[in-house]
Amino acid sequence: MVEYRSFPARDRRRPVLAHLARRVVGYAHEGLEPGTHIGMPSTSLTLVISLGDRLEVEADRTRPYATCLGGLTTRPVRIHHGASMRGVQLDLSPSAARILFGTPAGVLPQAVELAEVLGRPGVTLREQMHEAPSWGQMVDLLEDHFARLARPYRPPPELAEAWRIIHASGGQATVAVLAETVGWSSRRLQTHFRRECGISPKEAALIVRFNRTRQMIAGGGRSLAQIAATCGYADQAHLTRDWRRFAGTAPSRWPEEDPLAFVQDATDTTMVESSHERTHRPQHLDRDLRR
Repeated sequence: MVEYRSFPARDRRRPVLAHLARRVVGYAHEGLEPGTHIGMPSTSLTLVISLGDRLEVEADRTRPYATCLGGLTTRPVRIHHGASMRGVQLDLSPSAARILFGTPAGVLPQAVELAEVLGRPGVTLREQMHEAPSWGQMVDLLEDHFARLARPYRPPPELAEAWRIIHASGGQATVAVLAETVGWSSRRLQTHFRRECGISPKEAALIVRFNRTRQMIAGGGRSLAQIAATCGYADQAHLTRDWRRFAGTAPSRWPEEDPLAFVQDATDTTMVESSHERTHRPQHLDRDLRR
């Protein structure tokens, strides 16, 4: 049995989540063959709240997590699972690190227990969600907890614009073009981008392009050669090299190796708020504040 419950990321009833989350999904799997799920590199922070057994996550080291927070990285994580899994996953904008945790995304490791970042509130959130009788009430708890944690923050407009262009170009914008567009030197852009996000602009672009191929493979109907050409790779071999770097496997083998291969389907597009989010974000997040 496989159950997914996806919640609109732009729900006006939950304005803090609407501001910070690109995707919120509840999942429940029963009767799985024990195996390993590959958590692909992404331009989202990933927060997974396990409501069943702890997650056995292989990142810098292998350890169990009750609630796993992942920073931006170019390396995959491997999640070893048994026959059942249940929990909630959020894909958060990089700015969520400043707003919720008071720290740039750039200092977050590949995987960390949420309680190590938040202290007791990180434990309380999972306990309360575990007792919630429905998926909707779990998401309401997330909204309430995040509203209490949220603090005003607005990233530098130059970084926000560079982030937007990287995604709008499908990861094909060069660092030189980004720097010229935002009015910074390439060196300044790379320094501030890495400090804030934990990856460089070039790495972010490579991840965006890689994730575009992953979504196309998941969608079916195209050969790997066609996908490589569409996404700007020199050839299929170039695409395969990126897959081995970012996923640790070949694109042709991914669906067979990972029984949960098509779970990670968020679209990573914004570092900060869209026009919709500017309209509906909480008022205390709407102030122009210095960093």
